Amino acid sequence: MALQFPARISEGTERPYVLMGDGANPVYLLRWTSGGGVGEANASGLGAITLLKKEEAQAKGRVVYQDGRYRLVMKRPRAAPTRAAVPPFPVGTFIPVAFQAWDGDNGEVGGKMSLSSWYYLRLEPSPSIARWLYPPLVAIAVLGFELWGFSWARRRLRD
Repeated sequence: MALQFPARISEGTERPYVLMGDGANPVYLLRWTSGGGVGEANASGLGAITLLKKEEAQAKGRVVYQDGRYRLVMKRPRAAPTRAAVPPFPVGTFIPVAFQAWDGDNGEVGGKMSLSSWYYLRLEPSPSIARWLYPPLVAIAVLGFELWGFSWARRRLRD
């Protein structure tokens, strides 16, 4: 299984060739293999894949096989400081992503695979803490206003 991203995210609609890029527009791969686990690579064509060294790669992952299904989770830091080989994933930007899957039991290796077209991924910013702060403050203000209103009404009835 592989997730494919452009090595350089452009402002326009230009994307690399969907089958692992080309020489002018390389791609970054976040991939899992049954023998090697999760790894990272750069590709500039179907036969031109360069694995990142273990000390450069920051991706981690875990796969579980249960009830006839595989479940795969791959993670890597969103920002990749000072590593030109790995693209950052900026918040609020549409990032092209393509999916590739190989079924080894059916003899799928190399260029024989299931392949998607380009889709877009957009990471949302982290929610503000204000969504937890404002409701209690409004509830306290409403309660205070109601208590003040009841005391004002009682004073008017007494007078």
